[in-house]
Amino acid sequence: MALQGSLEHVWIKDESSRMRLGSFKALGGIYAVARILQNAAASSLGRTIASDELIDPEIKKLASKIRFVTASSGNHGISVATGANLFGAQATIVLSRTVPKEFVDRLKQVPCSVIRHGEDYEQSVAHAIELSRKPGRILLADGSWEGYMDLPGLVMEGYSVIPEECMNHFLAEDSWPTLIFLQAGVGGFAASFAAHVRAYWPVQPTIIIIEPETAPCLMESVRRGRLTTVGGSISVMGRLDCKQASLIAFNTLTEVADGFMVISDDESRLGRQSVRNAGIETTESGAAGLAGLLIALSCPDTATKIGLDTDSRCLAVVSERE
Repeated sequence: MALQGSLEHVWIKDESSRMRLGSFKALGGIYAVARILQNAAASSLGRTIASDELIDPEIKKLASKIRFVTASSGNHGISVATGANLFGAQATIVLSRTVPKEFVDRLKQVPCSVIRHGEDYEQSVAHAIELSRKPGRILLADGSWEGYMDLPGLVMEGYSVIPEECMNHFLAEDSWPTLIFLQAGVGGFAASFAAHVRAYWPVQPTIIIIEPETAPCLMESVRRGRLTTVGGSISVMGRLDCKQASLIAFNTLTEVADGFMVISDDESRLGRQSVRNAGIETTESGAAGLAGLLIALSCPDTATKIGLDTDSRCLAVVSERE
């Protein structure tokens, strides 16, 4: 969807209806589950398994012995649980007590096992790691750390569909954004998108990463040159309220992002309202990229720093539905 305003052009990539799961996360968890089960079946049967065989009763019987475990602030858990259910496996999703009840209700419809644990995302991650140590369980986090890179890498690989779709659209239009604003929690989506842009797009934009001011884990990590855990109050941007970045995302964005911005909860609400005015129902997390653009427009110093002016063509992603 395109919006006209004080800029030459603003594009919104709408992920609020992706695969009827309401979030870009649908691309990551389901894809990773499929790849993991495909490899497990190939190892068990001693032959290559085609992707369409994953719904074969024999393969699903093997999958039924596997339980995926992950912590989530909502959407990643829905994707992992959906993938597990689709291919005959099981799933346990750990949610902190701050995750809205609506995500619990949506997860139970998949169905899957839901555990409430911890006061924030980081505590739920620690609990998921502990649960995954039991036999037959596989930790499928969307964050990564030293010694745990391959599986979250699969999740990020699934997200690359989004920048590929954007690239094809811009190729057809023969018009390209000069700036891209990408929201980040642990950073998997932003890193996947930015890496694809740098590797494949023929016209290179400036890439700005947007984080909640209470959880600027990527910005601080890049500034300090090492993974840094930040502290802060709970943000209304619940899916972005992560205090420790993914190691893969940190490594990637250190190389390919041009800048970082933080936005307040009130500023995120302005972004949400702007997206809703365009006819898309989303959340403060979902509209955070556009909120970053709007704040930059209102701040001459920031606009000058990132090269934003009336000739700019900007892209933001609406990452989830309301």
